[in-house]
Amino acid sequence: MRRIDSTKVRQVKSEQLLRIEDHDFAMRPGFGGSAIPVGIDVQIESIDSISEVDMDFTMTLYLRHYWKDERLSFQSNNNRSMTFDGRLIKKIWVPDVFFVHSKRSFIHDTTMENIMLRVYPDGNVLFSLR
Repeated sequence: MRRIDSTKVRQVKSEQLLRIEDHDFAMRPGFGGSAIPVGIDVQIESIDSISEVDMDFTMTLYLRHYWKDERLSFQSNNNRSMTFDGRLIKKIWVPDVFFVHSKRSFIHDTTMENIMLRVYPDGNVLFSLR
């Protein structure tokens, strides 16, 4: 039996698998209808500095968003999710989350942006960033 050389199998791009080109991701899911629920959780990694003089502090945290976008649903025989890096985030709708009264914030990017996007077959999305 010959084994299939996986290096020669044509890779399917995530944009093709999720049909990115078929939808207008400038609009939120279900635009024109009721609002979609967006879940958020925050995991504090560390509180790095506190300044009583400047009345501020520095904190490292993980921010996770959860929502459902049926436009991203896909066929799956094994019901597994697909995980992507930050490049796909620029092509889909993502909730606009911000911290009120924040002086400054940034995405941790030691070697590359610390962003993860996981999409489930039913269109549920997990977006995590540090």
